[in-house]
Amino acid sequence: MTLRSQTTDLATNRQLSGWQAPFLGTSTARKRLKGEFMALRHWFILGFWIVGSTAAVRGESDSGATPNGIAPRPVSFVRDVRPILAEHCFTCHGPDDAKRKAGLRLDTKEGAFARLDGSDLAVVPKKPDESELILRIESDDANLLMPPRKAHKPLSADQIAVLRRWIEEGAAWSSH
Repeated sequence: MTLRSQTTDLATNRQLSGWQAPFLGTSTARKRLKGEFMALRHWFILGFWIVGSTAAVRGESDSGATPNGIAPRPVSFVRDVRPILAEHCFTCHGPDDAKRKAGLRLDTKEGAFARLDGSDLAVVPKKPDESELILRIESDDANLLMPPRKAHKPLSADQIAVLRRWIEEGAAWSSH
């Protein structure tokens, strides 16, 4: 006769023997394993949360936030600004001469820094409050607001902040 333990699994009412018994033999063993797995899962979640929050504190997030006074990374024209202009502005201020409004072209450096029909400049490096682009995208006047409401492509507050920061930082223009 063998002294091997014979255990009955209470959930399935089947006989377990040998190596199975310590692992699957009782519902309490399964609960313990499940509890250990859940605890391990919570530790992983907590670890990812801590890593993510410390990255944000070090200023590594894409949000542009400045926690603890750490300066955010500089705005990149290609990465940050051009996609905003392409999505919201190029329809009316892009390469198509027939569709261009107000003589403003924002898809070229020469066009963006050129004097408009009046005497204003669309982009005045390091002076966002003198830049017509910022005045228009932050305007409360529906007649001045860009992009116009009828275009159904409003800029988000984050996009406006990126454009303002780009001009504050000198409006560096780069191609691909």
